Amino acid sequence: MTSAYFQHLEELQKQIDKQNVTSEQLASTFLYLVSSAKNLDVESQNEAVVKISELVEFASVKGSPELGAMLGIIGGAIIELKKANPILLLPQVYTLMMNMLHHAKPILEIYANNPNPDKRELKQSNPQSFYAWEVLDKAWLPLTTIFTHSQQAREKIRKDKKFLEFLEPYVSHHEGCMWIYRALHIYDGEIMVFHPEQMLGYRIMVEDIDHPFTLSNLLTEKLVGDPTQGCIPKKPKSSDIAQFWIYNWEVLKEMPEDFKDLSVMKYLKSPAYMGSESWMFDLSFYNGIPVLVLIDTDFKFGFNIPGSFPELSSKITILETLDRTSVQDWLSKLRNTE
Repeated sequence: MTSAYFQHLEELQKQIDKQNVTSEQLASTFLYLVSSAKNLDVESQNEAVVKISELVEFASVKGSPELGAMLGIIGGAIIELKKANPILLLPQVYTLMMNMLHHAKPILEIYANNPNPDKRELKQSNPQSFYAWEVLDKAWLPLTTIFTHSQQAREKIRKDKKFLEFLEPYVSHHEGCMWIYRALHIYDGEIMVFHPEQMLGYRIMVEDIDHPFTLSNLLTEKLVGDPTQGCIPKKPKSSDIAQFWIYNWEVLKEMPEDFKDLSVMKYLKSPAYMGSESWMFDLSFYNGIPVLVLIDTDFKFGFNIPGSFPELSSKITILETLDRTSVQDWLSKLRNTE
């Protein structure tokens, strides 16, 4: 089986070299490579992804970036099986995406000003840019798959400020750019969480958090319980799904000094609110660490809503429960920060 699989890849490379791969051939190849990959062990899946990544680059060099993007989708489908290392596919599909963004820039800028341009006119006036724009509709898929399955890949690309600056202007009018941008905002790391009304605070570690609702659900599950054990007491009218609404720490400046009788409805219009309008997990940092504030819901309402990427295995770990004095010190510092 393993030998036949890699023979199939070698034959595909020969066809690419001869530039005679039809879309119909690639469709049948896609089905074979993805379905058969399920029967490969981890080592063989990694080898397959490496070979496919080489084919992505090979196809692009041969003048067919569209074929390279489709091969990237095949590699992404294998990564979805959750055995292969996503980072193995990253360099080639990332390079392809960057190249297509660069060449498609004139078309993307037209869409920024006009969401419904005449495509035939665009193709006639700038065929090279239009072709790159069409390839983008395939090239973003494997890149998003890599980011949703690899914290290492997210951290690596987030350091590339040039890529982020180039991507950001097109987020609002290109679906692929939007999903890549969202995937890069999946958060992994430490967060300070405070419940000012109960004078409770926690240092937590999160993994694969992509949406405020996701975190709200997990915090309710982890933090609500026996007050004698340092937990947040259950509020009678709140939901079993999610007791809290989440705010960035700047909301503390809007609260009364004693932090009593807080109502989520009062702070719904606060710039610090992380509610349904937040299509990604935007955090506000204090001295290098994100800080969130919890306010109990005033009614039985729960956020049983999936995040942007249902395939994520979101989880949190409580690293430390702060004592009351530490919580008071933190809240005081945050409130008085200019």
